[in-house]
Amino acid sequence: MEIMRTLEPYCYLTKDAFTKDTEEYFKKSWVILTHESMLPNPGDTFAIKLFGVPIFVRRSSSGVIDGYINSCPHRGGPLFWEGLENRKIISCKYHAWSFGDSGNLKGISDFGCDISCFDNEETSLGRIATDVIDGFVFVNLSLDADAKYEPASDEDIFPQEAPKDTRYYGELSFEIKANWKLYLEGWLDIYHLRYLHPSLVRRVKECRITPKALYAIIDGTVDVPEGIRKRAWIWMHPCTGVAYYENGFAIELLLPISKDETQVKFLFFLQKGATPEDVENRIGILKELFPEDKLAAEHVQSTLEAGVFTTGFLSPKHEGCLDDFHRRLPDYRA
Repeated sequence: MEIMRTLEPYCYLTKDAFTKDTEEYFKKSWVILTHESMLPNPGDTFAIKLFGVPIFVRRSSSGVIDGYINSCPHRGGPLFWEGLENRKIISCKYHAWSFGDSGNLKGISDFGCDISCFDNEETSLGRIATDVIDGFVFVNLSLDADAKYEPASDEDIFPQEAPKDTRYYGELSFEIKANWKLYLEGWLDIYHLRYLHPSLVRRVKECRITPKALYAIIDGTVDVPEGIRKRAWIWMHPCTGVAYYENGFAIELLLPISKDETQVKFLFFLQKGATPEDVENRIGILKELFPEDKLAAEHVQSTLEAGVFTTGFLSPKHEGCLDDFHRRLPDYRA
């Protein structure tokens, strides 16, 4: 039997490889950014830096969710700080230029002339391709702003329906001093669960991971106080995980910062009426498990940087999803 191997060290360590990841993999892909229940009201806005590009998604006065580059055409200032806020008018934090729902310039503050001085195309906000499917908000940084998400496969986009009537409860963010691929390889690897996460194994009675055209899915039977329930964790390539609970779900955003820095952000959505204990339970599990994954990824990063580890081996029983993931990546030698 031929054993599959891990990637070469330069795929994790070099700026050239990271640039290819950003430009050829992330920016050309549709990304699940959030869920529409984060933005229930007109003016609700979620701003974030995605693959180095500041963007925001916003529910307009007509109820539509649109996406824009978070940069004022005046001098590149911020229209929104990162995070969640509600404002009826889009206005620059730097010099108070204001814009309508469609991104067109509406007003300028004490500039010396009015908006008739400018060409509308030059002073409108940059739009990004945005689509909402099954409540999840997708964005794409490289396509025309009017493009819509077209799955490359006939598979259902989401193999499990998210609970209805949810609301956004908050986020939890972590920083990892490691290449983003090392963290994701841990996500796609169920081999490590019983060894790195013994507390999780006590709750998960069975677990399997299956690669699909659009996503990887982990099915598990989890022991919770109410009994035995089926759970699912979805990894939607390139950078979003969705963890389904009996009364909600969490969106996990993998945000590469540099070749050896990664941010992971969790957004929590629970059904209305969820108790503080429900919220703390979800966050508590992550606070318990994430440091273990973080330490493992950072250790592998250090062994690659030190040159004491080069390429390893993939289990044909448990790590086939890693090989599937590696085949999706850019050709680093081209």
